[in-house]
Amino acid sequence: MSCVYLLAASHPLRLCDSALRRLRAVKVGRTDFTVEEDGFSVQPHEYYRCAVNDLALDMQPYRYELNLAPTREDAAQLRAYLSKNCARGETVELWRLWVGGETYRVRRFFGPLSALEQDTLEQLEEHPQTCLTITI
Repeated sequence: MSCVYLLAASHPLRLCDSALRRLRAVKVGRTDFTVEEDGFSVQPHEYYRCAVNDLALDMQPYRYELNLAPTREDAAQLRAYLSKNCARGETVELWRLWVGGETYRVRRFFGPLSALEQDTLEQLEEHPQTCLTITI
């Protein structure tokens, strides 16, 4: 099984590559490492597209892959991106999906863009299939 983050909207959105790098702590055995990885981005939905389609979920038609981590910085970048690219009052869906394995019931949450914080992104990780509908 693999995890994918998607942003789904009712209209096309601009792609975004922040060109920022993210540091992540990894523990292997008793040794701690710091790994540098790509930061926040919004890209075309290509990775696991067929597997996501096979889930047959009711989601908005324009879908984009997110490179997103549950950090304060990524939450701020996502808020800024959505503020810039979406109209006030519209909704978008933030999906965290596990594909290529069992089928799980989708947990759905709703909230305003202003409440999107690190702990919101952390809550997405509590269930295998999660959708947060965000009102801009």
